[in-house]
Amino acid sequence: MAAAEVEIRNYRSGFTSTWGVTISFSPGDAFSEVDKKALFERMLRIGWSVNEKKIETGVAIALDGDDQDINLVQIAEDSGLSGVRRAGNLTSRFSVPSSVLQDEFGDWPAQG
Repeated sequence: MAAAEVEIRNYRSGFTSTWGVTISFSPGDAFSEVDKKALFERMLRIGWSVNEKKIETGVAIALDGDDQDINLVQIAEDSGLSGVRRAGNLTSRFSVPSSVLQDEFGDWPAQG
């Protein structure tokens, strides 16, 4: 990875407000050579560990600038990552819901 950013996001719909985390990154030259599943799992674990606001929607992983040249969704699915959800027609972004993250990594860090 050349660069990455973790952002807490508030999603609003009418009177409903939920929190999620987005990790945006720019793939470096070695991106094609790394273990993608291990990389994504590490990013998801980092996103799940943010304990500023309760993570209700899950964690999203996205390419900086929504670059459609790399099909991040397909890479995540091919790597065997569980719980991958596509964001509409975007191939440069996917998310993993909180329920899957909780099963994988345990309770959200600020619970309990």
